[in-house]
Amino acid sequence: MKFLLGTHRPHWLAQLDVPLFVSDRTLRRYKTLPVATCDWACDSGGFSQLSQCGTWACGPTPREYAARIRRYRDEIGRLLWAAPQDHMCEDAILARTGLDVARHQDLTVSNYLELRSIDANLPFIPVLQGQSIADYHRCADLYECRGVDLTTAPLVGWAASADVSTPRKSSRSCVRWRNVAIDCMPLARKRWAWPAMAPSSPAVTLWHGLSLRVGSRRCVNAAGTADATTA
Repeated sequence: MKFLLGTHRPHWLAQLDVPLFVSDRTLRRYKTLPVATCDWACDSGGFSQLSQCGTWACGPTPREYAARIRRYRDEIGRLLWAAPQDHMCEDAILARTGLDVARHQDLTVSNYLELRSIDANLPFIPVLQGQSIADYHRCADLYECRGVDLTTAPLVGWAASADVSTPRKSSRSCVRWRNVAIDCMPLARKRWAWPAMAPSSPAVTLWHGLSLRVGSRRCVNAAGTADATTA
């Protein structure tokens, strides 16, 4: 199991030997990029982008974002994967965009396909978005309908939303995501494995090899090893 430490300090890439998770929103300001001494993954900063602007229209275009990821891969090095410019499905984000879960899923899948069409050699991963098991099934079906076989993808992201703003809610969320893991086992047997992302709690629940960390983004690859990153 590999954990990626989330940080807003990109210069750590050149100083540490632990895997890191760094956002494009912090890296994009650097004229001279650090040369990585550790493995790392790049987040698109989608939650901040949508919570502040309600749209990706005022952010980087897919072509601009792909160019940045290419630069990070070539100049920083040791890039494991990069998140797409996805649309998460927390209630607060839905309220900000004015769209529904289905539209967020459609935009997420469309962006992944557009990024792949720009440069298929860049390590973008598909991400499942939703608020319920049925949502995740629909999102997976949407990828399949558009020609993406998630069962053969090296890594698939799963963005899970939960309200854990208080300790009591944190406890309930842990139970909730344990139940999510149980319900997802039929999909996991197809070698679909996902990260979980939800706000602010250190609680972790494990069930049958699926680890859902509340307060982190976690990725499990088809080989069964895992990457977990703080939000």
